[in-house]
Amino acid sequence: MSIGNKALTAGIWLGSFSYAKQAFSFIAQIVLARFLMPEDFGQYALMSSVLELLLILVNIASADGIVKFQTEDDILPTAWKITVYLVFGVLALATIGLFVALAAGVSDQVVALLFILTLSRLMRLPASVQEVWVEKDLKYRLVSATIFASTIVGASAGVIAAISDFGVWSLIIKELFESATFIILMQNLSKVDRRGRFNSVTARKLLRYGYELIGSRLMDVLSARLPVILLGFGWSLQVTGYFERGYYLSDVQNTAISPIANRVIRSVYGKIQFSIDKVSEALYWHLFVTLRWSLPVALFLFISGNEFVVLLFGEQWHVVGDIVVALSLWIAFHSSCVAMEVCIKTVDTPFAMTISKTIGVFGVTVGFAIGIMYDQWLYVAVGYSVSVLLRALYLVYYLKRKLEITVDWFGCLSKPLVTIVLLFSAQVYFSDVLTQWWLVGLLIVSAWILMLLVFERRPLRELAARLGVNVNPILG
Repeated sequence: MSIGNKALTAGIWLGSFSYAKQAFSFIAQIVLARFLMPEDFGQYALMSSVLELLLILVNIASADGIVKFQTEDDILPTAWKITVYLVFGVLALATIGLFVALAAGVSDQVVALLFILTLSRLMRLPASVQEVWVEKDLKYRLVSATIFASTIVGASAGVIAAISDFGVWSLIIKELFESATFIILMQNLSKVDRRGRFNSVTARKLLRYGYELIGSRLMDVLSARLPVILLGFGWSLQVTGYFERGYYLSDVQNTAISPIANRVIRSVYGKIQFSIDKVSEALYWHLFVTLRWSLPVALFLFISGNEFVVLLFGEQWHVVGDIVVALSLWIAFHSSCVAMEVCIKTVDTPFAMTISKTIGVFGVTVGFAIGIMYDQWLYVAVGYSVSVLLRALYLVYYLKRKLEITVDWFGCLSKPLVTIVLLFSAQVYFSDVLTQWWLVGLLIVSAWILMLLVFERRPLRELAARLGVNVNPILG
């Protein structure tokens, strides 16, 4: 079976479970927003963000390293043992640190929340090594089913806790049940043999690559979590909760396409990384699909974000609509930046990744400074959104100049952008008619389908042929 066919099969399995999982999770998030307060989401988001920064070193034997060095001797037992040693070491240090925090006057509830959250995330890491090992050969049936089941259990437990008035503990319970289910199922169903010797040569390669990624990972976490940290310490937990809900809704489209467009393609890049022509071709189709997914979603949320947020979460969350509108540029192009970063990370050193994430951090910091100056926290979201364009420009430059990976950007962008301009013009001109979110959504979906079936039949046929799919009955 060709890599294209394997990728398609993997995508079908991963996509089927992933979309079912995301649909269930999305419904659970709506229910949670109806029963919890913005401060609950804000406290959980702030603790999660700080914890992610502190746990960067633990994930040194990462998925990227395992995929990159998958042919090295004893890679699986070596990566698994490194992860286990780091987990227990960091857990011991975290326990000591939390006792110190308790002695320093930090509330019992905060310490308890942090301890359980830390335990949940650390205990999941060894199982994640097994997950990556199964994924590397594009065998996603087991992984998809495991993630789906763990999400169902976790979301159900969280919703029950929220309805029972557990407050912020509902979010902790959700994550704890999800992690426990994932660990149990992966350990018992993956049938991955972790036995084998610890290979010091392979360990050094894995650790060296992991250390090279630390800067990139730090910037990665900061670019995603810095807005929450700045808003949490600069304004309030309520504002942080608003931003967290806005970011979640803005990231739904990226989360939806990520399992297929990023996890599957990462394994594909790992197998073709030594052929620049094949990598260039894979990246083009990666971006082709990604942009045709993210751009209409961004336009819809830009036009109808405020009304849509109130419909989903309730009137108390109306402020989140402004955040979603401010993040429209991020919604439109973040997935494309991730696509380019996945490519670069697999075939080259992490340097470009670090610079890209640094640009994102810079944008957030500038937005925060302006927000403090004018006492308007929404500028943090605007800075976050604008920085994604700067990241995209840098990544395009790096791919072409440093790696000689070229992409037909005219083919990728021309028709979608023209369609976006026409749709936005129609919305402005017919604003008296297009007053409901569902009318705007119907217009965008109809125009997008028309563009794909009429003006992009040839590239769609070519993509389908490379994946071994017959689309003639649909495209004619």
